Amino acid sequence: MKATSNRLLHVLRLSAALFRASLRARARRSLLGHLWLFIPALVACLVTGFLRNRGNLNFDVPGMPYVFFVFAGMSFWQVFVDALGAPLAQHSQNRSIVSRIRFPHEALTLAGLWNVLLSAAVRICGVLILCAVVGVHVGGSIVWLPLAVLALALLGLGLGLLLTPLGLLYDDIGRALPMATTLLFFVMPVAYPLGATGWEAFNPVLPLINAARASIVGASVADPLWLPLVVGVLALAVAFPFYRIAQPELIERMG
Repeated sequence: MKATSNRLLHVLRLSAALFRASLRARARRSLLGHLWLFIPALVACLVTGFLRNRGNLNFDVPGMPYVFFVFAGMSFWQVFVDALGAPLAQHSQNRSIVSRIRFPHEALTLAGLWNVLLSAAVRICGVLILCAVVGVHVGGSIVWLPLAVLALALLGLGLGLLLTPLGLLYDDIGRALPMATTLLFFVMPVAYPLGATGWEAFNPVLPLINAARASIVGASVADPLWLPLVVGVLALAVAFPFYRIAQPELIERMG
């Protein structure tokens, strides 16, 4: 028990150090800093707003302004995308450390999670500022927003960790991931409303985006939340042992 607690403490300290190093490196390499967290959502609002004015997107979004619907949806979708790519990005950036130094690799994944949660917190602040600008009333159900966002992050992290061993061996995974998330964007409730009915019920991200957005405006959550939570927990439960089993082979191939 003591050895386990000591290892956990060591992983937490190491992940915090890696997280701070990542923040410093990111600040040195970027002029716009945290503004990049909002640029994709702003671009999505401009594009979808233009298409809607042209009559190409003809549907109603009850209970909220369309600009809020898109901005919030894109912000929460980016939380999942960031979490999905975080494990592979952390391991790729620290490839030399992974292959040469013996240390708990869980710290890399945890450092990625801290980055994702910080970015998510900044995005939530941006969504709440937009609420004040466009006159969206924030309901008491907003207390459920952190849970929905955390579920998005854990789901993305688990799926991303499953892809990490292959991604470290073959660069094709890292190149294909942005293309895959771009295609998946069109089956998410970002630019237009979607419910978890029919085949959409097998999309675990969809109800979480709907729930996160609905929790802000106090709307009822119609989509079931048990599926994404179960998928997220199972993905993490499978991903960590899978990575531990593959770790010796990865170190040997990368060394």
